[in-house]
Amino acid sequence: PSSAPKNGSADTLLSLSLSLSQTFDGERAYYAALNDRIRTLLRDEGFKRQVARGHYPFLASLEQLNVARQRDGAACMEEDEDIFSDVEVSLDGSGGGRPLSCHFFVLRARCPRLARYLGSRRKGIPVGMGDRYRVLCAVVSYLYTNRLEIDRKLATLAVDMLSSLRLRDLAAAVTEARDGGDGSTSSIVIEPDAQVTRARMVGAFAPFALYSESRSPQLSQSHIEEGFDVILSSGGAHFAFHKALLCVRGEPTFQFFQKLFADDPLKNTFNMADVAPVSLHILAQWLYSDEIPEDLDLPSLLDALMFADYIQFPVLKQCVASEIARSHCDGENCVALLHVARLSDCETLQDEALAHIAESLEDEKIYGDPLLGELILESAIEVENREAVDTIELVDELR
Repeated sequence: PSSAPKNGSADTLLSLSLSLSQTFDGERAYYAALNDRIRTLLRDEGFKRQVARGHYPFLASLEQLNVARQRDGAACMEEDEDIFSDVEVSLDGSGGGRPLSCHFFVLRARCPRLARYLGSRRKGIPVGMGDRYRVLCAVVSYLYTNRLEIDRKLATLAVDMLSSLRLRDLAAAVTEARDGGDGSTSSIVIEPDAQVTRARMVGAFAPFALYSESRSPQLSQSHIEEGFDVILSSGGAHFAFHKALLCVRGEPTFQFFQKLFADDPLKNTFNMADVAPVSLHILAQWLYSDEIPEDLDLPSLLDALMFADYIQFPVLKQCVASEIARSHCDGENCVALLHVARLSDCETLQDEALAHIAESLEDEKIYGDPLLGELILESAIEVENREAVDTIELVDELR
């Protein structure tokens, strides 16, 4: 709109969203791209990185934790929004002032030296006032996002702190930006592209998946030293997790998880008798990397799909469904998988199963399958509950 501000990606994206929301064929997205403001935004490297990060839910979850802990430190959090930060750095030894809250497991994965300095489960550690505290806040935020932004005036202090924390590559990047820049900007920003960030973050956090399996339904001392604070058990298998990450990655069930967990990690032991042990194994690997184990058989993947649907982890469900569709969906089992997809409300798997059914619809094994008839009848019955549309959804999709 002509009345919109000339600058600001939020306003530009809003106009693009409005265009997209009013069309079925996407043509308006093309016309919107001819707008100078939108075209400039789409060329912006920062915006490109944000779009790329949207493909990596694990990175988005860490950024969400970063925002939440900053709100926690600023006393903006509601009581029912606890994100289980377990390290708190105060401005002085009295614990007064606005604290810097963070998660020990993030420090442990990204900067072991800082984790050792702050200490496992210690709170109220003084760092002094002023510039040193501001640099520490920027460094901690970097550990969550792989993006460092500091005031140019604090660059020398930042280099000293980063070097002492053995973040030497980052210290070198800050030094280069400080010495090589023209000084026209008031801040220094260090941010690799999204693919580099993903590789670095997954490399830092993926070992937690290897440490996750436990011999006991109780957290061991070695698990506690790695920041694990909850155990899920099933069928004699036990897996340790970080409750903050469980909550943020299962965002729809955040409040359920938040109320479930205790502050004492030794009390956070839960027996999930109805869950297949392999589902917990899949959850452990996905939680820290956005990936699931390779070469899983179909029954294991189906168990994991229903588990993800039950605990309302939509991204995990999408990941498992994509693997089923890629490796296991064929003309022999497509009707059965369509049934599973409808039970678990999984559009990805449903689309793949329908594609296989449509390709082989003249095969008696397909059109004569009683289950397919039941599913079509079920879809037809749903018409009674709709007023605006009187077509049978499943039949239309097969067409």
